[in-house]
Amino acid sequence: MAGRAYYALVAEPAGQNRILLLPEGSDWSLPRFSVTHDHWWQDVAPVNQALRRQLGLPATTLNCVRLVGEEADETAQFFYALELSGLHTQLPADGRWIAAEALDELPLKQPEHREIIADWLRQVSNGHAAPWYRPGWRDGALQWARDQLARRGLSLTGTPEQVRSWERSSLWRFRTTGGTAYFKTVPQMFAAEPRLSQKLAEWLPDRFAPVLAIEPERNWLLMGDAGEKSLLRDPEAVRWEAALRQYAELQIALSRRTDEMLGLGLPDRRLEALPERIDALLADTAALKNGPTGLSDQEIAELRQRRGELHEACHQLVESGLPASLEHGDFASGQIIVGPNGGYRFIDWSDGSVSFPFFSLLFFWAELEGELDDPLEARVRLRQAYLEPWTAYAPMSKLAALYALAQKVAALHHALIYHRDILPHMQARWEMERMLPYYLRILLKGRV
Repeated sequence: MAGRAYYALVAEPAGQNRILLLPEGSDWSLPRFSVTHDHWWQDVAPVNQALRRQLGLPATTLNCVRLVGEEADETAQFFYALELSGLHTQLPADGRWIAAEALDELPLKQPEHREIIADWLRQVSNGHAAPWYRPGWRDGALQWARDQLARRGLSLTGTPEQVRSWERSSLWRFRTTGGTAYFKTVPQMFAAEPRLSQKLAEWLPDRFAPVLAIEPERNWLLMGDAGEKSLLRDPEAVRWEAALRQYAELQIALSRRTDEMLGLGLPDRRLEALPERIDALLADTAALKNGPTGLSDQEIAELRQRRGELHEACHQLVESGLPASLEHGDFASGQIIVGPNGGYRFIDWSDGSVSFPFFSLLFFWAELEGELDDPLEARVRLRQAYLEPWTAYAPMSKLAALYALAQKVAALHHALIYHRDILPHMQARWEMERMLPYYLRILLKGRV
């Protein structure tokens, strides 16, 4: 890829349906800025910092409106909608608020941006499914978080920091006199997360972040700090082994609480219903082909040919005798936090469900490449560490066979999360539509 170009879509705070443009020769342009290091597009702190540093705009991100050119060998263009922090912000030199109705006649340096601007202004006018994508939302949400902290005798030692914004969640960091706290909100499809997080912290406080407050009606969650360091880019395999062992132990402990977790609204993705859901996915040609990385006809045909094999795998796992438990749904090294006394805490339960426990490790393996010195050897050791606590149910030889079988079905389990529970409820489907073919190709290529 040749590089990245960042553009800011900034609406006037007074709500006059005007957008900020800057002169560029005899033309006009969206404010352009640069970010000095790579980041996931949904991690917006670098965007906010760059706007303040380069253009003098105190702003927070509403959302990433569009990515252009990411699939091609050209400069990728990132378009971010931003909300200014005050009504009287001084504009960059010669910057002007331009009325929406004047845009058609205005000469743009890059005319192809005209459609992106118009589409965004329609979204602003019509409202967005994610409340945190709407101007003005942050003030009430952050005040709730401040009030909850104050009730616990905690004062802020700095300005709240926006960490992430995408349709899946909004995340903010608070530095307080009692340490770091995080405010998170999620859409209705993940509504169980605040209640689940609160109960997990009560049941196993050494394994989960402390929960300071929840507001279930608005899917708001205020958490204490789980720890400052995750396993992401940690080269010590022994720590990864200990973390996976502890993750298995918590799954075993929580297998006795499946009814309670389902009562909290956690999705029921147990094996008995999986074959029928697999059939629905394989029959949905439009979903399988959708998006820039959709499956080919040949890939779809191969998946359908394996239907019987996958049904039999589900049956064998049901008969294994291993209990259903909490399954993470998005388990990765960044969600494993180094806690006190050599323990680990596990965060980010948006995709969690009650399901077959071994499904959690499928996505985890993708983290090994580039993380540990010898990923193949490490994978054997890590699998062993994860399976050891399960020897209470079966000998290691049987567990290893069940684990290998489960990884085939796990690819479909994760694909179904997107097919059934995420993509149908998203307005900005582009944000997540690559995940469905991603998981199905893991199955097709045998990378399990």
